[in-house]
Amino acid sequence: MNTRGYLVLIGVAALLAGLSALAYMSSQQGPAPAMSSRLFPDLMGRINDVTSIELTGPEGQVRMTRQGNGWVLPEKTGVPAVEARVRPLIIALAELEGGEPKTTNPDLYTRIGVEEPGEAGDSTLLTVSDASGQTLASLILGKTEWISSRQMRYVRKSGDVQSWLIEFKPDTSLDASVWAEKTLTRVDGSRVKSVVIRQPSGEEMILTKTTPEQPHYEVAPIPEGRSLRSEGVADPLARGLQQLNFEDVRPAGQSLEGLVTAITFQTFDGLTIRMSVVDEAGSKWATLTAEGAAAEKPEELAELQARFAGREFQLPTWAFNNLNKRMIDMIASSAPQPEDPLDQPLGPLLDPDG
Repeated sequence: MNTRGYLVLIGVAALLAGLSALAYMSSQQGPAPAMSSRLFPDLMGRINDVTSIELTGPEGQVRMTRQGNGWVLPEKTGVPAVEARVRPLIIALAELEGGEPKTTNPDLYTRIGVEEPGEAGDSTLLTVSDASGQTLASLILGKTEWISSRQMRYVRKSGDVQSWLIEFKPDTSLDASVWAEKTLTRVDGSRVKSVVIRQPSGEEMILTKTTPEQPHYEVAPIPEGRSLRSEGVADPLARGLQQLNFEDVRPAGQSLEGLVTAITFQTFDGLTIRMSVVDEAGSKWATLTAEGAAAEKPEELAELQARFAGREFQLPTWAFNNLNKRMIDMIASSAPQPEDPLDQPLGPLLDPDG
């Protein structure tokens, strides 16, 4: 072998050795990380900076803002929002990855509902921002499709021409009441000492217990000559605040101009809750107050006072009907009972001597 061939052979051997070493190093380090396919790759790192969420669409707008460790609805008197709905929405947005690419033609956006918000169409704009008002993510949400039992949705990043079909399941309702924490009271019926129900006519009914161990409530004033339908007929009224929710809420001062039904609950541990309810075109709107200078649960009292202050609540009609009872609902009927036919003679009596 001549010198030139020898040098070529050495060079090839060196190249193969280098490639082998490179392959070994690559196998030790693992595959190179792929570029993130998330639509908002920076959002997950700033998820705790999100202080505002807005949903805007053809049916209106919902805005939620962070307050302390929770979320509230400013346009709904600042009532708390349901954390179990809000947080999954933020996380889903941060984890959102591009799915199946769809059209980039603006003329076709309306077909899948990702046209610019404000135009005639069905799109919903979801925007999250930080405390300074900086937009952290903005997504146009289009129509929903079910594909092989998977809930898919057309989306497009604001300012981007590319649309996508992705799996996106969080709630994006434009009904603010859907996001509201609707708990109004959770006062166990076993705590209730008395209930007073005063009708707009002035008629009043009073339920009382002397001790929590007393089996049934005494009811007054029972009309003379009448009696209760049963010993415990009034007991369900004491549970009226046990799981009371509201359907809607608004600032105080817009209602309660009609005939008022007043209901007062007092507990054995010093809490008093007063409720005033009016009928407004079939809707039952109520204001509530909580009192109790000697309440044994001051933290409960403070929480109720904060929840009730400056607000009117729309009660479910069925819940109000369960509370709005009168004495006539408690007492037995006064109609004479028909005689049992078996007690009547079947015919004229015969004289055995006749």
